[in-house]
Amino acid sequence: MAYEGLVRTIAVRGFRGFSGFRNAADADDVVASTFEAAFQERARLAYDGIQPYRYYLAGITRNVMRTMCRKRGREIPMEDTSEICDVEAGVGAPELAALTKDDAALLARFRASLGDARRVAVFEGYFGRGLSEATLAETLGINRYRVRLHLALIRKRMQRFLREEGLV
Repeated sequence: MAYEGLVRTIAVRGFRGFSGFRNAADADDVVASTFEAAFQERARLAYDGIQPYRYYLAGITRNVMRTMCRKRGREIPMEDTSEICDVEAGVGAPELAALTKDDAALLARFRASLGDARRVAVFEGYFGRGLSEATLAETLGINRYRVRLHLALIRKRMQRFLREEGLV
C-alpha cells in the first residue's frame, strides 16, 4: 500500500507526452494491473534490490499503461531519445544525436507528404501527443468515425512511404 499513491499519480498525470487516464475506472485498472504484474514471480526475480523500488514500480506502471492503450488502439509516444545515452550498448550522445536528426528528417518528409492540414493535425495529435480518438474528434470538430478514417489513411500512407524509403 506504500506505493499505491505513486502508481495512481502516474496513471492520472501520465508521463512524457502521455497525459494519463482521466477516467477513475481506468486509473483503478492501472493500479490493479501494475501490482498484479509486480507480484508475478518473473517481476520479483527481476528486481535487483539495489535501486529504489519506486523507480522499478514506476517502470512497470508505464509498461502497463502502454499495454492498456495498445489494446485499445491508442498510441503512446515513446520517450524523447535526445536525453537518453545508452552506455551499455556503446551508443554515445553524438551517435544518438545523428540518429535522432535522421529520424526527424524522415518524419518531416512523411508529414509533408500527408498534404491535408486536417490529416497532419490528426497525425500530430494521435501519434505525436498521444491524444485519444475522442479527444482529437472534439478538438478538430469532427466525429470519431472521421478520425478513424484519417488514421487508416495515415497508416496506409506511412507503410507506402516506409517501403519507398527502403525501411520496410
